[in-house]
Formats: sequence, C-alpha cells, structure tokens
Amino acid sequence: MTSPAPPATVEEYLSGFGEPAQAVLRGLRAAILRGAPGAQEAIRYQMAAFRLGGTWLNLGGWAAHAGLYPVHVVDELEAELAPYRTTGSTVRLPYAGPVPYDLVERLARRIAASA
Repeated sequence: MTSPAPPATVEEYLSGFGEPAQAVLRGLRAAILRGAPGAQEAIRYQMAAFRLGGTWLNLGGWAAHAGLYPVHVVDELEAELAPYRTTGSTVRLPYAGPVPYDLVERLARRIAASA
C-alpha cells in the first residue's frame, strides 16, 4: 500500500481539509494575500507557504487550529498576537473562535515590508 502523494499546490493542500478548517484556512490565505499582494505561493514542509519579500510564512492546518510559522516578534502587533502565541515563533488560531483575519493581513503586510 502506498501513501498518498503530498499536495503539489496550495489549493490542493487546502482542499484536503474538511469544514470548518477549510473555510478558516482559505480565509487566512486570502488575508495573507491581501496583506502581501503578489506573494509567491508554494508547498514547504508539506504545508502552504507564502514568500513575502525574502521571507517565507508557512500556514499549516491541524485538527483544531491553523498555525502560522515562523512569526517573529513584531513590536507593533505583539499585544494583539499575544493571545495566539504558543512557543517560539508559532501563532495558533483556533477554528472555533473568531479568527483575526484583519490581524493576519496586517501581519503579512508588516512581514513583507520588513523582508
């Protein structure tokens, strides 16, 4: 028995999730692309990734949350990011709660501007 091939595109990656994960992940993708128009999409580490200038922002889907990696300290956004920070440079966004799409858009804009 062979294991399924990893996704080749971000669309394929997102399509592999059920609801509500897929809706949240699609919303996060849209927020990242609004914040960094023209960002290059790819699959890295078997998850969605966005090249924001010279930096990659990875978007992963999990059972109960989406994760953004790496999200280094962004001084002007840290107070808003704090409830979603876990360890190191990880931001965890639960599917069940209100998802801060506007914050993710601003984060992508800030990362792209500093890269």
